[in-house]
Amino acid sequence: MALRGESGAKAALGRDDGKSEARDFCGLSVAALQRLAQGVVDGSLAPDIELYVLNEAVMSSGNTIINAGRTVAVRQDDAPASKKSNPSAVNFSTSQASLKPRHQWTIRDVHEHVLRADIRRHLGARSYLDVVRREHARLLGNPFEGAYVIQAHHSIFGHLVAAIAAHFEHQNAEQSFVWLDVFAADDCGFADQSATLAEKRADFLAQGLFASIEQFDSCLFYVDHWTAPTIITRMRCIWELYGAIKSCKNIEAISIPGEDEQFVRSLPDTNIYETCQYLSRLDIESASCSAEQDRIAIIAAAQRVPGGITTINLAVMNGLRSCLVKRTTRGLAKVLAKEGTSLLVEDRAMEKILGSTKRVHLQYHLTEDLQVSNLTFAANDYLVRVAKLFSYHKQYSEALGLLEIALSIATTCKGPHDSSVADVKTSMAYICIAESRYETALEHLRSALHIKRTYFFKDVDSIVETHSAIADALHAQGETDDALAQLRESIAFETKHSYWWNKRVPTRTTFQVARILRSESRHDEALAQLQRVLELEIASFGSTSGCVGYIQNAMALELACKGDHKGALTKTLECVTDITKDRKTKTAAEEAAPYNSLRSMCNIAVNMIDLGHVDVGLAQLRKVQQELQDREGPTSPAVLHITGLIAQHLGAVEHFNEALQLLEEAHRKYQTSLATSREYPLEHIEDEIVRVLRRQGKFDAALTRLRCTLQRTRAALGTEHVECIMAYEATASILQAQGCFDEALAHYQEALKMRQARFGEESPELLGTMRAIAFVFGDQGRFDQALAQLCLAKQLQTKQTKEGNSRCAGTMLDVASVLNSQGKSSAALEQLLGALEMLRTQETASSDGVVLSILESISNTLESQGDLQGTLAHLKELHALEREMFGEDNINLVRTMKRIALVLAEQGMFVEADSQLEKVRNLTETALGPASPQLWELAEDHAAILTLQGKLGEALTLLRGTKEKRKTHYGSRHLSVARVTEAIALILCDQGWFDEALAQLQEALSIRKEELSPSHTMVRETERMIAHVHEESGKSEAALEMQKNILGSQQSLLGSNHPFLLDDVKEVSLTMMKLGRFEESLTSLQEFLEALISDHGLNHPWVANISRTIAAVFHGQGELDKSLEYYRQEHHILKNLDPAHPLIASNMRRTAMVLQEKGEDNGALAQLDEIAKMQNERRTAVSFLEATETLDAAASVFRSQGRYEEALSRCREALQVRQKCLTPTHLDVLYTQIAISRLHSDLCQYEPALAQLQEVCSIFRMNYAPLCANCAMIDICSIMLMQGRAEDALMKS
Repeated sequence: MALRGESGAKAALGRDDGKSEARDFCGLSVAALQRLAQGVVDGSLAPDIELYVLNEAVMSSGNTIINAGRTVAVRQDDAPASKKSNPSAVNFSTSQASLKPRHQWTIRDVHEHVLRADIRRHLGARSYLDVVRREHARLLGNPFEGAYVIQAHHSIFGHLVAAIAAHFEHQNAEQSFVWLDVFAADDCGFADQSATLAEKRADFLAQGLFASIEQFDSCLFYVDHWTAPTIITRMRCIWELYGAIKSCKNIEAISIPGEDEQFVRSLPDTNIYETCQYLSRLDIESASCSAEQDRIAIIAAAQRVPGGITTINLAVMNGLRSCLVKRTTRGLAKVLAKEGTSLLVEDRAMEKILGSTKRVHLQYHLTEDLQVSNLTFAANDYLVRVAKLFSYHKQYSEALGLLEIALSIATTCKGPHDSSVADVKTSMAYICIAESRYETALEHLRSALHIKRTYFFKDVDSIVETHSAIADALHAQGETDDALAQLRESIAFETKHSYWWNKRVPTRTTFQVARILRSESRHDEALAQLQRVLELEIASFGSTSGCVGYIQNAMALELACKGDHKGALTKTLECVTDITKDRKTKTAAEEAAPYNSLRSMCNIAVNMIDLGHVDVGLAQLRKVQQELQDREGPTSPAVLHITGLIAQHLGAVEHFNEALQLLEEAHRKYQTSLATSREYPLEHIEDEIVRVLRRQGKFDAALTRLRCTLQRTRAALGTEHVECIMAYEATASILQAQGCFDEALAHYQEALKMRQARFGEESPELLGTMRAIAFVFGDQGRFDQALAQLCLAKQLQTKQTKEGNSRCAGTMLDVASVLNSQGKSSAALEQLLGALEMLRTQETASSDGVVLSILESISNTLESQGDLQGTLAHLKELHALEREMFGEDNINLVRTMKRIALVLAEQGMFVEADSQLEKVRNLTETALGPASPQLWELAEDHAAILTLQGKLGEALTLLRGTKEKRKTHYGSRHLSVARVTEAIALILCDQGWFDEALAQLQEALSIRKEELSPSHTMVRETERMIAHVHEESGKSEAALEMQKNILGSQQSLLGSNHPFLLDDVKEVSLTMMKLGRFEESLTSLQEFLEALISDHGLNHPWVANISRTIAAVFHGQGELDKSLEYYRQEHHILKNLDPAHPLIASNMRRTAMVLQEKGEDNGALAQLDEIAKMQNERRTAVSFLEATETLDAAASVFRSQGRYEEALSRCREALQVRQKCLTPTHLDVLYTQIAISRLHSDLCQYEPALAQLQEVCSIFRMNYAPLCANCAMIDICSIMLMQGRAEDALMKS
């Protein structure tokens, strides 16, 4: 066969010109290889060499220690009694070593003592192929002819040759050729090791090796034992396998005759999981490599592969799994032919066995072939065990194919009601659950349960396990009540079959009940269940039982989830005491005690963190991590779990960089280890890294990781695998958060197609993706499409679950969320009230969590409508339900209680709000202790209410105090410090201390940039605050420059007309308006408006929003008619969206102001009267601020009409409301007093006007920066001039 193309040859040979040395890729015939192996065994080759394996370490003549287990060679001397070592001069006695039989010589042994000897005898030969070419050229094939063989040099040479011979047994051995690296130049380390050659070698490994593999007809790799294949421990072997897989080469595993059969026979005696674990330990980075320069070259090349080391590991592992399935299937057929059939049928293909199951994945041609009808029950055990092996390797279709055969055999041989039938159906169900095919799984499980309970009711463990599996499948589908009923039935059955000679405590089932109840926030019920089983465990086995610690830890977890962290801490300390007692009594629980103790220490640490002692808790977790690491190694599931826990809590307290560093280190350790974990796989660490990157706003870094994961998963598991689908959805989620909505939508839609292909068109597995698509539509402003998508989801949900299921209510909650975003709050409220009524009719405890969410959404919707009375009523109902669920003094009550306080403050009921906050403070201190950071958050909430009330000094004092506490607790560069600093800056800005406010904001910005991406939302928000302070201080140019920078950065990321830019476009335009740059402002706004109308149509909330801003710019320009036109356009859109839209009142007030300036005072008053009428009809407790704004607007209109007394009446009414709710120093109170003084001046009542203004000036001077009093001072000067007091006016000015 000729060399295939000169360009291909050059690439494969690793050279680009004729000067470099060519690598020899001519294969050796299989017959020659067999003769070589025979010569080694019979001693005709290297007859004077004997190999010994050292039983103990010995010293060489060069004073080098040669370790036990090493092979050393001796050459026979003329004197038979003496031996001298060669070539390493190792002196040892026969008692220190054992003779190594020739049939056990490894590939390396043959190379060192047979091949190299032949090379030395032939002058100028650089490889064994050169020797063969000179003596027997006919034994060599053409370059790249035959098979490329991958093998580990530590494998036995005779076994490798036997495996190759078996592979080619139906072909002419003289004309079949194989290439092994031990026959070629410098691949075995015996050629010139100069720097030039080392460089060529590295280049070949990085580039030429893969090209050379691709040139061969096929690729074989030798597996010595499937239980622990040596090949996965060698770096070069893994790299060659990856090259073969990458080139789509026909790759096949070979092994000695009988190895596949032996592997299948060993499965009953071998831990299948351990076998799978060994294969999963494949890791190219930590694999062995004989030459250090080769290791460096391969790792460098591997790191350039997209996805790096992990991509290579998973691709090779997947290739090995595929070969394992083929070889094991062949071995299974051979075993069944000998032991599992009553008749051997020749000339049948294996696919005829498996074709009846319609699973073409297992169509492999074998030498012994069978028919299902000939399989006896003896085959059943082998089929089930091999299926279990396949399922561990995630080869689910193949596993199900075998189990269907096993089911057919068991049914035929033993009848449909035998326990073997039930066992096979249970195994099939577990695979269906792994594939999320819950309905099919439930069919199998219910059938199995019927068999077991009817005919094998004494097999309690098996029946309990089946109940548990049914409950899991039901819970996964959202059928929580049915799942709990199934578990209660299981507990009753287990308790019924507990006898004095065989006591049974349903601990495991109770744990499952508690887990389901916890997922539904039914913590009291879960605790009651755990307490019951704890009492039963102690009564049955005593307090030293190993399960006692586990139950107490579970109760501590439940208390912590409930919010009772002190109770959780107390329960965990009890657990530690009991475990210590276990150790002292030396009971059977002693083995479990150390792990229970560490679990308890973890629980203590987590509760300490929840109670505010972050440093203490994290130190405790690190101590547990170190102890576990010393005991189990750095990559044990427990260590990885603790590492993830530490990183999670670091992320929770916003130490993102530290969390990321810890996770990256864990990720590196995981990849470089020979261990893997089903309990805490690599994907968990990668998910946590992506979560931290997302919180930091580092979306590109998160996307890079996710895309590598997606590529790796797709290559390893196929595009329809659940993990691949989830990787698509995770990528879409990041794209959505980044604002790349079209890309996110494409990923979600692709994921939906994959789910439909895998699970069917009406599977509940589609619902989550459908909801995600709906929310992307909502983010894009395509609200109608979002609602249509959610409607489809609800229809599908109704088919799959009971009407009234809490998940249906959850979909209605999503619909309401979209309607609220669209501005249709009345329709949203209707949806929410309907969902609430549906759940109350259902009256199941599993719906309580959804009821809480619905009540919260109702209160939010009512608040957005301005219905504060309705908001307060629903918040109180929510609070009552939470008290019923969690208890009176539970920390979970705090959030709703704080919201009640804030709504009271919005109504001007500050005394009641303060009283509510005091209750919250007492509850928090009782639940979490006086050092909890939640008390600082509460102080910050109190500061917000004080600011609303006008008590700026008190608010500032509170905030400065919490800032210092946060700096002490978290460090001065913590994100929470930045948040408080921003709040301080805004109060300073309100007080007129602009320079100090800017300094505070710059500090906050520098902190945020350390932990977050420059494009993070919070970084942009701080920059907007800085622009706001510039604008307030009169530095509009500086404000405009910063606003344009923000807008430009956002446009470079998202595009020019992205909906995320709406607020920034408005801010830039309004600032330009203040600078008198009206045309420039209007141009940018109208371009944005045209783009919105083009994308979404005229009746869209975003169009109304931008129309309002355009109207404001026209108003500022004095173009009153155009301003009125755009205000009316906004009003029309809002009315179409919702006749009770909360923004209609503010729109009408602005319209009234324009009408007033146009001189249409009656029209303005009509607008204001209509606002009052709307509010009266709705009978809602509107915000006192909104009420006073309407009074201010009416006063302004009356003043323009010269109706000063009526205007004065409105202003006094507004002042009375404000003084009742706000402090005398509040800016709204002061500006209302200035307005009243101006009306007094209009009525020529100069003395009352002056008295009022002087009082206002005095308050300004005491509480605000000096410039804030200017407006009042100007009015004083004006009145003095009217009074003829020019000198006094001049002095004042």
